[in-house]
This record gives sequence, structure tokens and C-alpha cells, in this order.
Amino acid sequence: MTRVGGTNPPTAARLVGPASRLPAHERGAFLDRECAGDAALRREVEELLGYLDPRFMEQGPVAGPLISPELVPDPSDVLPEGTRIGMYTVRRVLGQGGMGVVYLAEQENPRRDVALKVVRAGIASPSVLRRFQREAGLMGRLQHPGIVQIFEAGEAEVGRGRQPYLAMEYVPGPTLNTYVQGRSVRERLEVVAKVCDAVEHAHDRGLIHRDLKPGNILVSESGQPKVLDFGVAREPIGATTTLATSVGQLIGTLAYMSPEQAGADPSRVDARSDVYSIGVILYEALTGRLPVRVRPDAVAESVRAIREDEPARPGSINRVLRGDIETITLKALEKDPDRRYQTARHLAADIRRYLAGEPIVARQDSALYVLQKKLRRYRWAVGAGAAFIAVVSAFAVYSIVQAQAMKVLAGREREAKNEAQNAADRATAAEAARREELRLSNLERGRLLSRSGDAGEGEALLWRAHLQKPDSALSHWALREYYAGVPCLSSFRAGPQVVRTLALSDDAKALVITGWDGSTEVWDLEMSVRRHAFAGPPASQRGVLIPSGLMVTGSRPGAVTIWDVREASVRGELAEAGADTVIAVSRDGLLGASGNAAGELILWDLPAQRRVRSIATGHTGGITAVALSPDGRAVATGGRDRAARLWDVDTGERRGESKGLSGWVTSLMFSSDGGRLACGSSNWKASVWDLRTGAARTFADDQGVVPFVAYVKGESLIAAMGEYGISLYDASTLAYVGDLGNHGEPVVRMEVARGGDRLVSISRDSLVKVWDFSSDGPARWLETDQAPAHTELNIGAPSADGSLLATVSSSGGVEIWSKEGDFIRYLPGPGKLGQYDVSISQAANLVAAAANDGVIRVWNVDGSVAGTEGRAFRELRGHRGIVNCVRFAPTGDVLASSGDDGKVFLWNAATGERLHELAGQGGRLNRVRFGDSGGVVLATSARHVNVWDARTGELLPPLPIGDADVFSLDVSPDGRTVAVGYRKRAIGLFDLPTRTHLADLTGHSELPWNLAFSPDGTMLLSCTAAGSLKFWDVASRVCLATFRDDGHGWIMPVAFIPGSTRVLVGHQFRGVSIWDTTFFDRHIRGNAQEQLRRLAADLGEETVGRAKDWVEKLSAVDSRPTPPR
Repeated sequence: MTRVGGTNPPTAARLVGPASRLPAHERGAFLDRECAGDAALRREVEELLGYLDPRFMEQGPVAGPLISPELVPDPSDVLPEGTRIGMYTVRRVLGQGGMGVVYLAEQENPRRDVALKVVRAGIASPSVLRRFQREAGLMGRLQHPGIVQIFEAGEAEVGRGRQPYLAMEYVPGPTLNTYVQGRSVRERLEVVAKVCDAVEHAHDRGLIHRDLKPGNILVSESGQPKVLDFGVAREPIGATTTLATSVGQLIGTLAYMSPEQAGADPSRVDARSDVYSIGVILYEALTGRLPVRVRPDAVAESVRAIREDEPARPGSINRVLRGDIETITLKALEKDPDRRYQTARHLAADIRRYLAGEPIVARQDSALYVLQKKLRRYRWAVGAGAAFIAVVSAFAVYSIVQAQAMKVLAGREREAKNEAQNAADRATAAEAARREELRLSNLERGRLLSRSGDAGEGEALLWRAHLQKPDSALSHWALREYYAGVPCLSSFRAGPQVVRTLALSDDAKALVITGWDGSTEVWDLEMSVRRHAFAGPPASQRGVLIPSGLMVTGSRPGAVTIWDVREASVRGELAEAGADTVIAVSRDGLLGASGNAAGELILWDLPAQRRVRSIATGHTGGITAVALSPDGRAVATGGRDRAARLWDVDTGERRGESKGLSGWVTSLMFSSDGGRLACGSSNWKASVWDLRTGAARTFADDQGVVPFVAYVKGESLIAAMGEYGISLYDASTLAYVGDLGNHGEPVVRMEVARGGDRLVSISRDSLVKVWDFSSDGPARWLETDQAPAHTELNIGAPSADGSLLATVSSSGGVEIWSKEGDFIRYLPGPGKLGQYDVSISQAANLVAAAANDGVIRVWNVDGSVAGTEGRAFRELRGHRGIVNCVRFAPTGDVLASSGDDGKVFLWNAATGERLHELAGQGGRLNRVRFGDSGGVVLATSARHVNVWDARTGELLPPLPIGDADVFSLDVSPDGRTVAVGYRKRAIGLFDLPTRTHLADLTGHSELPWNLAFSPDGTMLLSCTAAGSLKFWDVASRVCLATFRDDGHGWIMPVAFIPGSTRVLVGHQFRGVSIWDTTFFDRHIRGNAQEQLRRLAADLGEETVGRAKDWVEKLSAVDSRPTPPR
């Protein structure tokens, strides 16, 4: 019989095809004849048959000497359980082949399971040993999570002579093809990307695997693929230990070989061959089939198919794979290595770009390239057809050339127009970018000026930036921040050119403005609109609105006039009041007091319009100010003689006197309890007279004339109107606090509503500003008399849907509130003890609180646990010392707790069973949170952010915080982004799945004490112990706004209330408040019209048009506007 190859020396590549097509019982004789006693050639052919069909070496002996006798698996070669090999004890067989057996073994020290690969007894030929030793050497140089690690290589005596062994990492997981079954496309892509990482690590160290296939990739329980079997890997050129690979020798598994590898020329095989193999793995993982059909019985045909046949597009097999996934897969499978991904890193990067929703680098083949490939394949048929077409086409060339010339001219004209348009578009885009950059720069400058005290210029810059782009969330938040510090509720222009009198109703809803000429306007302050105007009394000195809708005024001619401001009519006139009359009216509107230039004080019965009593006050130069006490039983007078006196209304007797004021008295105002009298002065200073002790203290020593003083903000502040504006002073210490925003022109009048919640000022240019001094501002305090009073350590938490709120303090129990802040019930505890945290379960039926006695107590809220409603029905014990934090998992079935003992406990929320006891690094554990949808647990210690697997309790790699000192912690709702508060006054953002540091947020002047993500994950709230609240935009890493909420002790944990624009803020002493982030939107609405009027000339016609539309929509909203988020 003629030998294969004729007279040419036989090679393994020539013999493997015919041998594979023979029946099993004929292969031995075939190899005897063809190899002609060449044992090395015979072993190479048999190895190739094994690579062609991985089951070839697992089928046992066949008829005839097909496999060399030393390679035939012998059942007696399998070592029994308990056999010792070095420091390893055999447990069971994991797998076996012709060359060796892989066992599960136990290592003695350190004690762990390993995969022990042992060469069969008797087959340790030099080539086998070289390959075995080479595999150990190569894998020992690779240290990567995605590559099976080598622990030891050696030889041991096991009764059958010395046998080589290899101890490797044991991976108790399936092969890649088994792992991907039933998993999503995203999960399949993610695991292949990790395979790329491992292969790239090998490439970086100069190793090419050459036999990548799903069977050589195991996947661990955590989803980490592990690449193994580097037995046929090739080292870089020049390495002295590399086994020679001959031309014509196939190395690898045929179905996963690259076209150049299937050509059996080792000089063309490089890292891109492994990229092709990964492409085959990716194609098979996604579609369930190989890209090219390979037949074990037709090697030559299979090699040709690998080198020439194009795979079916993945999108034609599964429509889900169309688009970028298909493009990535086919680029990895390019026949030409130069058109393939050049590295495994590039392939992994494109996969991850797709998973992140970013544009991929790979692009689909152009139509020209596809055509070129088809032409090369069918070049003879195409040549004949082309010749015919060329003859036919020659007749059309002339006419086409002429027509084409005209088209060229037209095309050039179009190109010129397009280029001009593109240039214009680029210029427009550049100009828009420049304007936006300038807008943002002005915005930050306005915020800086506002913080540094230049409120007028700061306000103008902020409004200009916002009106240029009214839908900007950044400028909207900046305005909220501004009005939190400058509480101007509204501003508008009044009619009178020279203002003489302001009269404000007690409820601050109505304002009457009178000019020197008597022209009078009545304004609705809630809507900032003028209701009507009329001609009033000339030269009114001061007007007072009384509850009946009447205004009482004094005038120079010597009369007190009573006006009905609703009907613009005179109701009465009190004659003989004296010249230069100043007046005051009691809170009930029944008693009036007037003083005149002669020093006479007259008391009036206003309903009866008659004089009650006249008192000679003795003020030299006349009375310049008068005030009635809140209870109407005392009246104070001030005069040009620099004295203030107190009189009894019933008897007319003088009760007291304060002399030696710095100037003549310009205004007087009693405190609400009648115990103090604030006095304005004409000469640089104001003063407060304590009517109980008689002592007087001065303040406002740099304001020039102080015409008006008033108590505001629950009488915690005194507002003093001076030559340079309105300044605020602490009512207790009289220390300077700050200035109200600049009017632009000198302030000429101000009035305050009863209670001091509203102050109205008007400047010389008739600009009216209404100032909001509501005591609590955006905060609504959760208070009730149906539960023990809050003392300290006040902490709140919302339910997942925001329907319920729970608060705890040192009272030992739990208060339950509605989302609006209405008290629902009190759940009593064991007594007074410090409680450091509270959490509500996902179903809002359980509440857990952490306490300083080391116990976590659980209450049932809704009766879903029979017989336990309204009481602490379970106490979870295990911590030693204070429990600092508790959190229910997003799934609601697990409760986590952290404490001073450095432990985190995981509890079954339904039964109270302790699931895991987790020991962290760094001692005391402060905050605990769940991440990855409850799959992991995180806790902070002094210098660590510990991470555990919530299911197994395994300690996972921590976040890379370096040597930072950490305290606070929160995890975004999607479980991916972690925020960490550093003691160095910064916040670190990390990607949890990859443990990647994303950014640092800086701006706090103190430790970010507590952190909270918004329910949608777009914002982060941070707070400091001293009362600073910062809202951050997570995507842009920009601080949206900073607010102060101080005066109530440390701010305790904070949280967004889902489904609302409010946050829950706990305080060390005062209690817990609901803080409305949209509170200052009413200030924005109240000032928008005036700011647009003032800035319109600087904005441009188009911008003004957009801004007007926004202002009109804003003004039409009766309630607070919805924030642009």
C-alpha cells in the first residue's frame, strides 16, 4: 500500500487527517506502516488526534496499537484515597487522561484543598516530562485572579517509582460553557471580559496560551473565571526553555484555533491568535454553537473552513445580539490578524464600553472590504464577468465622463456650502460653550461673593446666570443657597417716589405705603400685587394698620386721622393731637397713643374717637417716638432730650426712665414679654433698656443714624436700620450677626409684623423687600405631647416607600410618624438609654433600634407579628458594648448591626436568628450598610471600609482608601456607588464592583459626619456635626448648595424621604426635623419678576424671551414650584 505523502518524509500534519477518518480498529496498523518505527512521530500524531477530539484520549484502549502502550490509561494507575504525595493527601479523582490523573487533595500546611496533577506511572518519557515541567514553570510565573495558581511542582515516590506532580489551586466550579447556560447576555459578556484580563496578563509576561477553549476555563463560585492548562503555551522568542514547534505541527484544539494557528506555521502565531480563540469562546457562549463547522474525521477540510469560511452573524441566530455585540464578536474572529483586536485588553475594553452604554471602538466591515473578500474567493468567475462588463462599459464611458464633469462642479459647490455651514455650526457650538463656561464662572463667583458678605453683587450674578438658563438645576440650587442666607421673601417696586410711611398688618399680608404727597398704595404681600391706590393724608408721620382694616396716622398739622384703607375713606379725625404727631396703637386696636412736639402724650379710645388721658412727659424738644406694651398697660416715650420714659396707662404715672442715650430717640419697640425696650438713636448707637433692672446697653455703634429698631425671628435678633442698610444683632448678647441684602439705595423705612416673622423695608428708589424670619425656616419639627420628651441623640429614619418615619432618642422608645410629620403612635422601650440608630424594614412592619447597652430591639408596627404589636417583641444580643448602627437589607429579610466591639452581626429579620458574626479590621465599627442589592455588607472603622459577602460571611477585598481616617458611609440605591466620609474633611466616591476610586468631594470645613444618597441616586447629602448641610450632584461631583442648620447641637444621621423633596435631619438636643429642600423656592418666585426687570438690559432679546416665559410660569404657580430635577 502506498504511504501517505509518496516519497516525501511523513509529518504529523499529513498523517493526522487520514488517521482520524479510519475506523478505530484500523488506526494502529496505519500508524505502524506510516511511522515506520519513528516513536516520536507516532506520539505526535496521537497527541494531535487528542487535540482534534478531546474525547480521543478518554475512550480507553482500542483494537490495535493506535496509542503508544505507555500512553494507554491503566486503571491501576489511579491512586487510592488517602495516598500521600509529598505534603498532599489524595481524596478523590477529579479527571484523567492518557498522560496523567488530576486528584482533589488536601494540603497539610497551610490546610487547604488543591488540585493535584500526577503523571501516570511508567509514561514519564523525556518529552512528557519536558511538557509537564514547562507547564509548571510557565504557570508559576503568572499571578492573576483569572489564572489558576501553581503552589508547588515536584516528584514523589508512591510505590511505582518517582512520579512528577503539580499542586494547583482547586476551583470547585463548572467549565465556562456550563456556567453560561441560563445566564443573561450581560453576564456572559462580563465573564468573557474577565477571561480577556487573565489572558492579557499572560501576554504581558510574554506567554501565548495557544489552547484556549471552554474546557480550559473554570468559573469559581464568585463568578471569577480561571484559565488553566498552559502545557502548550509558547514563550517569547529567545527563551531558552521553549519547546520547539515545527512547521506543519498543529498545537491546540482545532475548533478554537486561529486561521494562522491552523496553518501550523509557528512563526505566524502571536498574541492575536489567543484573541481569535477568545472570539470563538465568546461566539459559542452567546449563540450556543461554534462559528465554523469542524469535523474530527476531516482535518484538512476543517483547517480550510477555519481559514476561509465566514461565521454566521450572531444576530441571525439571536436577534438580541444584533448591533455592537455582533460587531465586537466578529472583529475578534477576523481571519486577518491585522484586522482583529490587537490585544485581549482591547477586546475587554470594547466589551466593557458596550456594557457601560458607551460607543465601542470596533466598527463593522465596510461594504468595500466585504466585496474585496468575496472577489478574492471567486476570482476566476469574477474575472470572466469583469471582462464582459468592461467591453459593455466602454461604450458608456464617454457620456458618463461628460455627465460626471457637471456633477463634479455641482458637488464642489455643495461641499463648499456644507463646509461653510459646518464652520458656522462649529463657531456656534464654540460660542455656546464659551457662554456656558462664563455663566458657570459667574455662578460660582456669585456664590463666593454672597458668602463673603457682598450679597447685592452676589445676588445679581446668580440671577443673571439663572435667567440665562432657567432650567439649570445648578443655578436653581445656588439661588436656594443664597436665599437661605439672605431671607428676602419677595421684592417689588412701589409707586410713591418719595416714601413717608409704611404700615404693615399683623399677619404681614397687607402693606400700605404713603408718599410725602399723601398718595397711598395698598399691596397684597402674598402675591406681590397692588390692590388699589388713593389720595391719603398729606405728610403722614407714621401709619399703623389695626385688625379691623383701618389705618391710624399722625400728621404735621396736629391731627390723628383714621382711614379705611379698603374703601379709601376717612372714618374719623382726632383733633388737637399737636404738631409733629407720632403714634402707636395697641394690639387689639382699641387704644391709641400719640406724642407731639410739645412733649404731650395723649391716650385715645379709638372706637369712640375720644381722648382718654393727657400726660406731660417733660421731654425737652418734644416726643419723637412712642410705643405701647404688648399687654396695653404701659406706654413708652422717647424724645430729643436723649431720654426714654415708661408710663402707666391707667394712672399716667411714670414707671421708669433711661437717660443719657447717644442721641435723640428715633423709634421704640417692646419685647413680647414687655421686659425690654429697644431704642433707635439719631447718633450712631441703638440701645436696649431692661425694664426690670433699669440697665441699658448700647449696640450698632457704626450705623450712623438708627431710625428704626425691631425684634425679629422669635425675638432672637434685633434688626437695626441705619444709614448703610439693615443690620442684625443677637438679642441676648447684642453682638453683630450680619447684614440683610443690599437694597442698592439707602433704606428709608422698615416695619415688622407682630411676632417678628416678617420685616418689610423700602429704599429711596421705592424698592420694597419683604424679609422672612420664620423661626424654623425649612424645618418642621416632629413634636408631640403623647410621647416622652426628646432629650438628646435624636435620630430618624424613613421607610423604603417614605410612608412612615421612625424616630428614637434617649427616651428608650420609638415614635412613629406619617410622611407629613403627623404623630401616629409611641412604641415604648425598656426605659431611658442611649439609642444610636434606627431602621425600618422594607415592608414597613418592623423597626429596629441600636442602643448603648449592646442590645438591638425590634418592634412590630402593624400587627403583622401576632401578639406583638406596639412593643419590643425581640431583643438581639451578641454585641459587647455600644451598638452604633443598624440597617435592614434592601430585601428586608436580613438585619445588620455594627458596634464598638469591632463586629458586624447579620440577623434573620423574621426569626432573630444570628446568621453571621463578621470580624472587621480596625477595631470599632461605626456605620454599616448593604451594597450590591444586599449581596455584600460594608462597615467603617478608623482606617478601613470592610466588605463581606452577605451570603457566606467571607471577608472580601476592602475599598482602596489608603491611609485615610474614615467615619461615615452610605451606598447608592443601586448598590454600586459607595460614599465614604474622611476625617480630613473630604468625601470619597468608589465603584463597589471594581473597587475603583471615582472622585473626592471637597468643601467641608469639618468631618462629614453623616452621608445619605437620594432615592434615585443622583444626589448625595452630607452634614457636619456643627450644622452644615451640603447637597452634591453625584454625576458631575459638584456641590449644589450648602445650608446651615445649627443651634441644636450635633446633626445626627440624615436621610432623604422617598417620594418627596424633603430630608430627615436628627439633632443632638432639639429633636428630629423634616427639612424641605424646596422651601426657598418661594423666595425665588417672589424675587423673579423684579430681578428680570433689573437685568433685562444685560441679557439680550432672545434670553429675555425665554426668561419671561419661565417667570410667567413661575408666577402662575400658587404653590411652591417643582425643582428642576
